[in-house]
Amino acid sequence: MKTVQVSRRSASYRRRLFAAGVLSAVVALSYVGSAFAVDCPPNSIDVINIDGDFDETTASDVSACYCVPGYMPDGNDVACVPCATTGTRTIPLNTASTSPYDHFCGGIAAGYFGTPQGDDTMGDATDVTPCAGAGGAYIAATQDHVTTTAAADATTTKADCQTKPGYYLATAWEIDDDSTVTAKVPANSYGAGGIALSATTDNSVNACPQNSNSEAGSVAIGDCKCDAGYKATTTGCASCPDNTDWITAPSIGADTFCEAIKAGYYGTLGSGADASPTACPSGWTSAGITSGGPTTIADCFQDASGIPPGSAMYGKSGDSNYFYCPTGTVNTAAPAAGTASFCSSLKPGYAGSPGTAGTTGSHATVTGCATGYYIDTAANFAAQSANSDASGLGCTQVPANKYFTTTTSNPLQVTLAETPTACPENSNSTAGSVAIGDCKCDAGYKATAANTCETCPPGTSWTTAPSVGTSATFCEEILAGYYGVYGNGADASPTACPENSDSAAGSTELADCECAANFYPSNNACVACATGTTREGTVSVTGTATCSGGAASPTTADSAGASTPIAVALATAAAVPLLL
Repeated sequence: MKTVQVSRRSASYRRRLFAAGVLSAVVALSYVGSAFAVDCPPNSIDVINIDGDFDETTASDVSACYCVPGYMPDGNDVACVPCATTGTRTIPLNTASTSPYDHFCGGIAAGYFGTPQGDDTMGDATDVTPCAGAGGAYIAATQDHVTTTAAADATTTKADCQTKPGYYLATAWEIDDDSTVTAKVPANSYGAGGIALSATTDNSVNACPQNSNSEAGSVAIGDCKCDAGYKATTTGCASCPDNTDWITAPSIGADTFCEAIKAGYYGTLGSGADASPTACPSGWTSAGITSGGPTTIADCFQDASGIPPGSAMYGKSGDSNYFYCPTGTVNTAAPAAGTASFCSSLKPGYAGSPGTAGTTGSHATVTGCATGYYIDTAANFAAQSANSDASGLGCTQVPANKYFTTTTSNPLQVTLAETPTACPENSNSTAGSVAIGDCKCDAGYKATAANTCETCPPGTSWTTAPSVGTSATFCEEILAGYYGVYGNGADASPTACPENSDSAAGSTELADCECAANFYPSNNACVACATGTTREGTVSVTGTATCSGGAASPTTADSAGASTPIAVALATAAAVPLLL
């Protein structure tokens, strides 16, 4: 190539691309600050910042634009074109100079060796040889695998050829035929390069530490990334805690953390620490959490794929699966695959507010169990699931003879299963009771101020079952089989009816006591009829009645003596002589 000798001043002049006379024909003007500026052509920059706007893409004048390394002005000085000679590049003068590019393509490009042009010459370097490949110094090597590190204006030789970072000598140099072979560092390895192509031993690569991997062409150990389930240390990879993982594969060389949560779990994401996972309920899963924490059980779900649709499911637009309704809600209509629907109604036993049906509606909102219901399943209720029944919330009606009082403003904020309280001994309640006052004392028992039920005095009871836990009550009523004075703010005063008699509840006098059938009244008592005689119905203890049928019956005149049938019989027997 012809070498043109010019002065530094001439070279500086030729480096500038455009004469002021043709400026308007080749560049666009733009207003910058208070001065007009021009856009530098492609592959040129305002390297000396003449206009002071610190923008390398514009200049106060096109003559301030310089071709970047590897390019030179075309013959018309209106554009920057690549260096004409392969293996050459621009030689920068120095960074302090106002003429930073003293030569266009007089330097030696990386991967080549040779002699550059002198300081005051303007032409391309002519003595340029590639390090590798056909026509190169090492024909078995690959040009893309090699480089040289000398400055552009330095004279280089074959000995300066070396492997690029990420490449190595697969076969050492053979002095007889220069048959050194280069190759890219394979995957899961790394190599810094910089090995002379004239090395007489091959250059083995470094394997990434166990449980890590790298792409082919990796340069340093930092290019080795830990496998899933492992976190980085300064020298290798260590196992993540169970059910955690990294968000972005970590590079070996510094301690990192497993801040993400694996599928099937939820919990608190790590931030400069490992995550803290909790398993989703049995049969549930999660998509795996990598951002947006801390996360809750609401991230667990159980899709209803393959299950016939029903009122306990809903659909999503464009999704062929069915999904279970949120806890405590129900769909008013069977969902259709691929169509949005919502569980807009509350199930019995759940409290909250209804949602809106339709394809643009909303699910009902559950705030807890309804009055008379309690949570019977131990689970995490702190976050009511927004997309599933995964919270484990189960609202069950309080059984008979027990009660349950909600003690939290939001029943979902419990962490253990709730247990109804049994009514005190000798009391009862109906299903769904909510307080001790719903427990009523059994018949024959009265309430006390100590929230218990104690036995009524014999023959007394209450008219209306008293509630436990209100105040002390009294047994003001007379029981059946008794008579006496009704209690009024006190227990009644009863007297038992005579034996073999009975009375209705509330009886007030002896006359209310009635002898049973086959008994007759006598002296305020009830006497059994004689053998072979009977008496039907009941009769007051203070009344009169006789037994009849069979032999003559005793009468209420027994005390008169001979006039009774028994006396007559005895007299008759005495008058009959004995037959000997």
